[in-house]
Amino acid sequence: MHRGKYVLFALFAAILSAPFKAAAEDAPMGSATVPLKDLLERWTASRGAAPSPPPPVDALVQSALSARVAADALHIEARFEVKVLVGSGLRVPLLRLEPDAYVEKTPALEGATVAAVDGTLCLVAEQAGSWTFAASLIARASGAVGARAVEIVAASPAVRVPMRVEVDERAFRLVEPRAPGGTVEVFPRNGRWRVAWQATGPAKPVRPPERPPIEPRVSRASASWISTLEGLATLRVRYDLQLDREQPIVLELSEGHRLLRVAINGRPAKLPQDGRNVPLVVAPADLGESNGSLEVVLSRSWGVFHLSGQLRLELPRVSWPIAEIEARARLPAVFHYRRVGGSMEQIEESGGTSDDPEAHLPGHVLHFRQYLVSTSAPTVDLDYSVDLAGQYFR
Repeated sequence: MHRGKYVLFALFAAILSAPFKAAAEDAPMGSATVPLKDLLERWTASRGAAPSPPPPVDALVQSALSARVAADALHIEARFEVKVLVGSGLRVPLLRLEPDAYVEKTPALEGATVAAVDGTLCLVAEQAGSWTFAASLIARASGAVGARAVEIVAASPAVRVPMRVEVDERAFRLVEPRAPGGTVEVFPRNGRWRVAWQATGPAKPVRPPERPPIEPRVSRASASWISTLEGLATLRVRYDLQLDREQPIVLELSEGHRLLRVAINGRPAKLPQDGRNVPLVVAPADLGESNGSLEVVLSRSWGVFHLSGQLRLELPRVSWPIAEIEARARLPAVFHYRRVGGSMEQIEESGGTSDDPEAHLPGHVLHFRQYLVSTSAPTVDLDYSVDLAGQYFR
């Protein structure tokens, strides 16, 4: 038992003898008893891991450069991805700032600063880390008016990448490198990008294509007759117009009609002198639009209704072509009506009856329609007779 403890102690003493050999030469010979726990801790400390080797480079840089040619300068957008591998306080140079180059905008970063230091655009890192950012620069061109040149210099070999340069072909022509324009890739030579251009003169103004004039026409007309039993009738007509400028339009009233009101684009207009021909001037509702409206109100007398007879419903003749007409007649309900002629056809119902403002009025309602009216007065001929249905006993 005692022999085993002696062998263990001798083993650890041999392990520790190497680190303390230099000190043992000067120390007096002797022996000491050390607790096993302390002996193990000292042995572990002496066997600590060796320090890691330093990184091969202090920082890694990736970049992308783009530029736009202006009249007297080159506007540069520089994008960087920087990874700092060492401790704090490292300055990573990116681009050299020539005397006519200025920093326009730099980002605010956490743990690092992008700024001009000693004539160089740098990233100064407070600690190891990675940053992705963009910076804007302006390089003023040198040379005479009409012939301009700019040189950009890389401050680090890692920044030497092709620069994408945008050139407006209508205003500038590239001299170096020679290229037709548009977007050109400029490669660095000895760490320098050189761009030279000439102005081609003021760009010719592009004239907008002339729009052909719109042929004035009536896209839709809606009419409404309302008659009393005494034969007094009121006619309201609304014309939806298509036009692009002031245009004259002429209404020719049918025999027996009298003009009461006129409204152009919803605003009352002055009534012309009495007569069957009514000349008017209409215009678009608003500047730049191509639509307008014309509304007229007329009156006439058909005379007293008899037990039977005929009615002729007429609309004014318009000097413009009309694409579609929808008409509605509200006549005394005591009669039965039958269409016997005219240019407008009778239909069962009209698309606008759901919001008819005259729906509350009494009377028998008839609907008519006509398409493609050109310089004619739309008409409807009706026969009427007393409606005896349900009015007598058998």
